[in-house]
Amino acid sequence: MGAVRHTARVVAIVVACLLVTALLAVEARYADAAGVRRGAASHAPAAAWATGAEGPATAATAPSRRVVAAEYLSEAAALASWAGHPAARGGASARLAWDDRWLLADSFSYNHDLARACAVLSAVCNAESCWYSGAAGGRPFAERTLASLGFTAIRTDSYAWRSSLLDEVGAFLTGSHEGVAYTFASKMVDAPGEGPVTLVFAGVRGSYGFEWLTNLNLGEGPDHDGYRAAKAELARALSAYVADLGADPASTRILVTGHSRGGAVANLLAAGLDDLAGTSQVLAPASGVFAYTFAAPASTRAAGKGCHGNIFNVVGEGDLVPRLPLASWGYGRHGVTVTIPRDGRAASGGAAAAGAGDALGPSDGAPAAMAAAFRANTGVGFDAGGARRAADALDAFEAEAAVLTADDGTPPAPGELASALGALAALDPAAVLASHYPDAYIAWLQSLGEADLAFAA
Repeated sequence: MGAVRHTARVVAIVVACLLVTALLAVEARYADAAGVRRGAASHAPAAAWATGAEGPATAATAPSRRVVAAEYLSEAAALASWAGHPAARGGASARLAWDDRWLLADSFSYNHDLARACAVLSAVCNAESCWYSGAAGGRPFAERTLASLGFTAIRTDSYAWRSSLLDEVGAFLTGSHEGVAYTFASKMVDAPGEGPVTLVFAGVRGSYGFEWLTNLNLGEGPDHDGYRAAKAELARALSAYVADLGADPASTRILVTGHSRGGAVANLLAAGLDDLAGTSQVLAPASGVFAYTFAAPASTRAAGKGCHGNIFNVVGEGDLVPRLPLASWGYGRHGVTVTIPRDGRAASGGAAAAGAGDALGPSDGAPAAMAAAFRANTGVGFDAGGARRAADALDAFEAEAAVLTADDGTPPAPGELASALGALAALDPAAVLASHYPDAYIAWLQSLGEADLAFAA
C-alpha cells in the first residue's frame, strides 16, 4: 500500500512539474502579446503576400474598378463537409467588385456595392486565422484578396498570437483573451480636384476561441466592456499604422468592417474615429470614415439617434446575435441599422434586384435567389424557410424578454428568463446558426438591392 501511495505521489509531482513548466512556457510565449494588448504594435510583414510599400505608394494609375474571386474558408461549407455532404468543399469563393472611387464619395450615404464588398472582406478577414493556425486549407486569404485589389502595406501580424490552440489557451491563462485580430492595408489614389489620397482598410476578425467569452462581459459602463477593451487595442494599433504611413489626416479615408464580434468592435472603432475628427488625434475627417458591419451584436448603451450616420450595421432578422444584448436592456449600435427582412423584402415593397453582372440563379423571389447565391459561393444549400421561422421565434423571444425587463433597463434575473427562453423552444439552432454565417450575409446582399432593405437610425 505504501508503494502505491509513493508511486501516486511521484506521479502527482511529475504532473505538477509538467503543468508548471507548460504554464511558464505559455507565459514566456505571451510576454510580448501582453505588450500588444498595451498598445505596442509590430507592423512587420507576416507573410510573403504581405510585402509592399512601408509607406504610401505613389498614387494609383491603374483602373479604379476591379472584380476578383475572393476565396475564404466557410463555416457553412466546413460543417457540411464534416457531415459528409457530397457537394461541400470546405472553402468558398465569392465575387468581389471594388472601386476606389467609392471611398472618395460621401461616407454618410449608404453604398450597396460597398456593403457587398465589405461583406466578402469581413469573411476573408475571419478566414485569415486558418493561415496562422495551420488549419487544413488555410491560406493567406486577406493578403491575397487585398493585394488583388491593389492594396499594399498589408498587416496581419495580430493573428500570429491569436490563432492556434496554444495561442488561445495562453491568452486565456494570461488574461489577454479580450484582444482582437485585425487586418490593415492601404493604397494611394488620385482624387479629382484633391490630389493624392490615402485609402486605409481595417478589417476586424469575429469571435475566435476564448475571445467568445468577452461577448458575455457587458460591464457597467456605457459601452459593452468586452468590445470596448478590444476596440481600445485596435484603435492604438490603427493610429500607429497610419502614423507609419505618414498619411495626412485631411487626405485620408478609412474603411472599417467586421462580422459578429468583429462588427461590434468595428462599430465602436468607427464611432471613435468620428469623435476624433476636429481634435489633435484625428486620423481622418468624419466624412472620410466609412464603416460597414455585419451581424454585429449591440455594442453600447450610449448610441444617440441620428449620430454617426456614416456607420451602417447590416443585420438579418433570422440572426440571433444582432439582437443581443437586448434592446430592452438599453443596448444598441452607433449609426444606422440596415435590416435584411426575413422574406427578402422591406415593408416599403422594394423588389429584389441583383447588381449588374451578378449571376444569382432563379428569379422567382429573393429567398430563392439568395439560396442560389449561397450554393454558388459555398457548394451547399441554405434553408430560407428555416430562417423565416427563426426570425418569428426570435421576435417572440424579444417580446417576452422586454416584458420582464425592469423600467430602468435592468436585465431580468436568470430565473425570470424562463418564459422568454420558452419562446425559443421551437427554434431550430441550425437555422439560427446558418443565418449568422458570413456566407448568409454575402448571399443576401448579392441577391438584394438597396430598396429591399429597411433602414433605421
